[in-house]
Formats: sequence, C-alpha cells, structure tokens
Amino acid sequence: LQVEFYAAGGQLRKVLTADPEQIRPEGTVPVPRRFEMRNLRQETSTEVRVETVELGPKQKRALFTSRNLESGRD
Repeated sequence: LQVEFYAAGGQLRKVLTADPEQIRPEGTVPVPRRFEMRNLRQETSTEVRVETVELGPKQKRALFTSRNLESGRD
C-alpha cells in the first residue's frame, strides 16, 4: 500500500507505505501495525510500529470540525 504526497508544483515530496500483511482488524477497524513515511526532499523517514490498540467510545462529530481542529480546542 502506498500513498504519494505532492508539493504545489507537482513534485513528489513524501511517500507513505504500509505492508498489507501488517494491516490487521481490531474489531471492525483495520489497523496498520507498521507504516513508514519517507520525506524525499529531506531524505529522512519515520517508521511507526503499533503494538497495542485501544478503541474507545465514539467521539462527538463536532470535535472534528475545521474550526476546532485549527484551534486545538476540544
């Protein structure tokens, strides 16, 4: 699985990859257990490994409005 991120000028900047075999269900939610983001411009990468997952109660939809996300309020 691969997602590519492009700069405004059309240049490829970042690539997010995950091995489909590392995506496992937690209940009804598919969770990638390992994924990597590569920054092609800076020649760096970040690897994330998920060891445990705790799915909590549903959040209010209003929590995820653009206004709240930009302000950092909950």
